[in-house]
Amino acid sequence: APDVAELAFGILLASTRRIVRADKMIRRGEWTKRIPNRFGAIAGLTGGKLGILGLGAIGMEFARRAKGFDLEIGYCNRNQRADVDFQYFPDVMALATWCDYLIVCLRSDASNRHIINADVLKALGPRGHVVNISRGWAVDEAAVAHALRSGIIEGAALDVFDEEPYTGTELLGLDNLVMTPHFGGGTEHAQRRMTAMVCRNLDNHFAGKPVVSTAFPHASELLGHGAGIVVPHRDPLALADALRHLLTDGERTAAMADAASRLGRSMRWSHVGATYVALARSLSRQKTVAS
Repeated sequence: APDVAELAFGILLASTRRIVRADKMIRRGEWTKRIPNRFGAIAGLTGGKLGILGLGAIGMEFARRAKGFDLEIGYCNRNQRADVDFQYFPDVMALATWCDYLIVCLRSDASNRHIINADVLKALGPRGHVVNISRGWAVDEAAVAHALRSGIIEGAALDVFDEEPYTGTELLGLDNLVMTPHFGGGTEHAQRRMTAMVCRNLDNHFAGKPVVSTAFPHASELLGHGAGIVVPHRDPLALADALRHLLTDGERTAAMADAASRLGRSMRWSHVGATYVALARSLSRQKTVAS
C-alpha cells in the first residue's frame, strides 16, 4: 500500500503541475523564452480539496501523504470510518462534486465497473483531476478521453487500464493525460514484502495454520490450466495445494512454466498473484535440478 500511494501521489503531481508536458517541451527544444502560463493556469495542490474513493489501506496511505500538502481531505467508502476525521460522502457523485482531485483507490470488481463515468467526470469539473491506481475497469476510459478533449476535466493520470498492456490509440494523443504501465507496487520494498507474505501463506497452510492474507489474483483464467492443474483463481488454499502437488511432479515443470508465462502476459494478475506464479516457477526449476 505505501508504494502504490507513493506512485499515486507522483502521477497526481505530474498531472496537476504539467511535469510530463514540461519535460517534453524542453526535449523538443521549445524552451526558447519565458512564457507566463505556458500550460494554462496551474492551481497547485496546497489548499485544494482531495477526494479519496475507497479509504482502505492504499487510501489511508495516500491521505497521510496528502496532509503534508495542506489538502482538505474527503472520502467515499462503503462504510464511514470511525478512526478518521475526514469529511465523509455517501456516494461518488457527492465526492466528485466537492473535490478538486479525485483518487480512485477502491477495491474494484464487477459491481463497480466504470464507477468513474461521464456524469462523475462532469461533476468533478473543468479544474478537476482524476487519478486511478485501483483497477482499470473502475474508470470508463472512453469517458475520460472525451472529458480531457472537451475540457470537462483539466487532467487525469492512469496507472491501470481496462486492457493491459494498453494497445489502444484513443488515449495516446492527450497531452493532459499522464500514463504509467501499472507499476504502482513495483518497488524492491514491495516485492520483498509480497514474496515474504506468499512464503508465510504457504508455510502456514502446510503447517495447518491460518493463512496470513487471502489477497489473491484478479485473473479471469485458472492457474495451471495448461499444466493439468485446475485451481479456482480466488482460493489461496487450493493454490497452495496445487503448488505442493506441482513440486512433487517434475514432469509438470515445462507445462507449468508455459502456463505461468501465458498468465503473466495476460496482465490480469495482481502483484501478489504474480508473486505466487513466480514462486511456483522458481520452485519447479529447483525441483527439476534436484531430481
